[in-house]
Amino acid sequence: MYGNNDTIITTQGGTDHCLQGRNLYVKVGVQSKGIGQAIWKAIEALHPEIEVWETCTPYFDRRNIHFYINRLGFHAVEFFNEHHPDPHMPEQFDQEDGQFMFEKRMK
Repeated sequence: MYGNNDTIITTQGGTDHCLQGRNLYVKVGVQSKGIGQAIWKAIEALHPEIEVWETCTPYFDRRNIHFYINRLGFHAVEFFNEHHPDPHMPEQFDQEDGQFMFEKRMK
């Protein structure tokens, strides 16, 4: 886990070539200033061995979807919902609501 008073990032599992970023929080009031993007770029720089980054966000969180796709270059690769549950987190969120799995492949 990385963090300070304005941000918290947790990572979960993965392999030497794939890491799942689970949470990136930027404190309300300091958002939309490039902080989250700078933090993510720094994490990527600290882990050049990672070939694939993965993360998830709820389907309704438009701000997160914009951040991951348009700012960081992730791609939506899967949509988990009640008909297609996430096998890694079957009880951690309301499957009826659904969430997107994003992936970013490094060059």
